[in-house]
Amino acid sequence: MTVGPDSTTAPDGIAIRLLAPGDDSRTLMLVPFEGECPVGFVLAHELPRRHGIPAKLFVYEVDVAESHRSRGITSALLARPAGPPASGASRPASC
Repeated sequence: MTVGPDSTTAPDGIAIRLLAPGDDSRTLMLVPFEGECPVGFVLAHELPRRHGIPAKLFVYEVDVAESHRSRGITSALLARPAGPPASGASRPASC
């Protein structure tokens, strides 16, 4: 295991980045990259609450490319704490 550029523990060669998919600051997208190619994602939404803890994170969808499954990527995605989004990353033409 290594620490990726966004302070995320992930399987070797995988960097997990937090991207902002739109204008809603409560919607989060975590994307694992191998080099410059995305290999999966987690889409989640922060749900505000009236009582108790201020918010909970609702995980809406998770997927990892079949070629990258059984490597601990999903576990790393779900274990990563949410923080401020990294600058947007575009998908290179070679992926």
